[in-house]
Amino acid sequence: MNLSSIELSGSENALLASQEKSDRTTKSAPRSPRHVTFSQTRNWRQIVCDTLNISSQITDDDLEHLLEDRTLPTTPAPNVFSPQPAEPSYKTLHRIACKASRVRRDGPSLWVDEPFLVEIDDTKKDAHLSGKDGVSGHLDYMDKHEATFLIIKEYSCCGNAPALDMQDRSAPYSETLVLNSEQLCKALNHIQNRVIDGINSVSAFETRVEKRGLEPWLYCFQEDVVELAKSNNDKEVECFIAFVNTHKVEELNCIRETLSKGKVTKRLLPYLFVPYQVCILNDRRGCEFSRGVRLNSWPQFESSFRKKGAWKTGKSNKVRTTMKLSLFQWDFDGHFYQSIAQDATFDFDWNGDEPLDIIDFRLIPYNYAETTAQSMLRKRGQMIWSCRHSKFVSYSGYESSGGKWFIDSRFMIDCKTFQYTQPKAARQTPNAGVSNNLGPVEMKDEEPPRGDFVLLLPVTLMGFDIQEKEWKSLVMCRVREVDWDNEAFHCLVLPEDTKDVIKALVTHRVTQSKSSDLIRSKGSGLILLFHGPPGTGKTLTAESVAEHARKPLYRVTCGDIGTQPEAVEQYLKRVLGMAKLWNCVVLLDEAEVFLQERSLKDLQRNALVSVFLRVLEYYDGILILTSNRVGTLDEGFRSRIQLALEYPKLDRVSRCKIWENFIQRLNDDPTVSGELDIADLRNHLADLSKYELNGREIRNAINVARPLALSGGDKVDFQSLKKVMGVQGGFYRYIKDMNEGLDDDKMAREEGKR
Repeated sequence: MNLSSIELSGSENALLASQEKSDRTTKSAPRSPRHVTFSQTRNWRQIVCDTLNISSQITDDDLEHLLEDRTLPTTPAPNVFSPQPAEPSYKTLHRIACKASRVRRDGPSLWVDEPFLVEIDDTKKDAHLSGKDGVSGHLDYMDKHEATFLIIKEYSCCGNAPALDMQDRSAPYSETLVLNSEQLCKALNHIQNRVIDGINSVSAFETRVEKRGLEPWLYCFQEDVVELAKSNNDKEVECFIAFVNTHKVEELNCIRETLSKGKVTKRLLPYLFVPYQVCILNDRRGCEFSRGVRLNSWPQFESSFRKKGAWKTGKSNKVRTTMKLSLFQWDFDGHFYQSIAQDATFDFDWNGDEPLDIIDFRLIPYNYAETTAQSMLRKRGQMIWSCRHSKFVSYSGYESSGGKWFIDSRFMIDCKTFQYTQPKAARQTPNAGVSNNLGPVEMKDEEPPRGDFVLLLPVTLMGFDIQEKEWKSLVMCRVREVDWDNEAFHCLVLPEDTKDVIKALVTHRVTQSKSSDLIRSKGSGLILLFHGPPGTGKTLTAESVAEHARKPLYRVTCGDIGTQPEAVEQYLKRVLGMAKLWNCVVLLDEAEVFLQERSLKDLQRNALVSVFLRVLEYYDGILILTSNRVGTLDEGFRSRIQLALEYPKLDRVSRCKIWENFIQRLNDDPTVSGELDIADLRNHLADLSKYELNGREIRNAINVARPLALSGGDKVDFQSLKKVMGVQGGFYRYIKDMNEGLDDDKMAREEGKR
């Protein structure tokens, strides 16, 4: 076999070509490859042996047989001459949305060069965007140029694209990103997922799929892209970062500076609303009904002229931009949960390029809202967090649906109890179709979850009116901490020893677990009885005890309870259960109505008394009974009362103290202090105490004297009070004459009621 006629493989030909080049550089007359033989040059034999990875000591015959059999080594020789991959790069295309070109089918919509206006006819009334170098498909173009990614700039000429003025046609209104690199795709998705994790409606990056809204995306994640540059050494990622730094950073910074002035133009609107951004959604009812929401998607925009034909004529008419996006927020029904994202639509009316004030929008990004609105949103969220279990609060304002106006009214906010006791009014399927409930571990924390959680909580919660016994919808920004009256208990006209006993019983009450009864949960409550004539301070003492103990006062009257034994028992169990749950002091005023001594003549009353005895026996809480007919109480109650306090008829010293307390309280109230002649009233305390009035009658005298004095342009003084008490005295004298000279207290004692 002639070695000069052997066909060489691709790698061998490459080596041969390399050797020829070497020969040409060393010899004056280059020789053709067909003249080269192994006999002429020993180097070629060595090259063949090296290529086949065999020893150069092999004989020519063995080498010849080896080449004939083509038994080449399994380990290929390194191909040092293979082409190196191209450096990462990107390309830019221009897409024109032109209805005319689609109708006439006279050209492509993608161009390599920047578009320019072309006059269609000689009238110069019809001009459209076009380019010189058209492209049939962006993916083929990207593959042909081996681009890492592609930027497609969008232009609106005419048709269904966003409406622009004539002079704005040559400027792109949007940019689209098409990735051709898996590595870059993963890096950008990592940025997006880290910032807006959990928003399903925000689409992920995909290779060879258009990602619209590139510039707003970069505006939203510019800082994260900068961080990516510090932690990533991949050349394809570096190419994208270089594109951002070269073409976008300066522009985005200018946009950010423009928006920081609180104004926005039509072109900058897409930069104002980005996913995961907290906004304030204003309400027509007022700022207290505004609520925080978080954007769950990129906004979609549609623009239209207000007048027909305005697009064709190019006149500067008002343009309306309609923005559609998805919003979500936190709700609370005893559990915190993220509500289903709601689609919302917002309209913006533009007058040419004139900017609009962001503060006037119905949807305002949180960072652009007024400080008072931001503070209101945060304080409301913190208050709602403090009410997550149950909380006794003070409320001033209308119910959320209107109606009655409340002034410093007391409410218990307890959404779980509302769901349980009012199933028809509550949502039928709590948490249906929602996600991301706040778990029990987070609910135990004193501080709310970090971030924007407190900004996204609801406007209203249900609260129980402790006075009217009704559930009301409360506007949470009007809810305040209870301002407890710490002086009420000290102002009681009672012996100091009596005050000390009451204070000790209420403050350090024996708990159920430490009850001395043999039967668990029996007799572990605290039942107090205050008895005496009307107006001696029984009810005031109960109210003062609740204020001192900082507990809600739950009033129960005969009108609330009813008269049917079965209904009474159910009502008492429900009321006392709620009172125990909320740690209330229960006041059963005028208790003799239901606790009157049993007899054989009235079986229904006997049943009522039995119900009360049974329910009170197992009540584990504080219950205060008041009565001005203690002599009629059933003996079964006497053993169930831990402490009974008698309130005797007021003497002159007690009346003087009560007058002084009333005058001092009115003087401390800035809204009424100017209506009283305080010095004159204090100088006549001794004279006022001579009138045999109880505490309630003293209060009534002051309330009547105020309008009497105001009608004459005077202040309330001793003379005005004396006039009122003189008129009232006629009625009291008439009643005394009817009772043959006995007052109410003596009459009650004569009849065995007191």
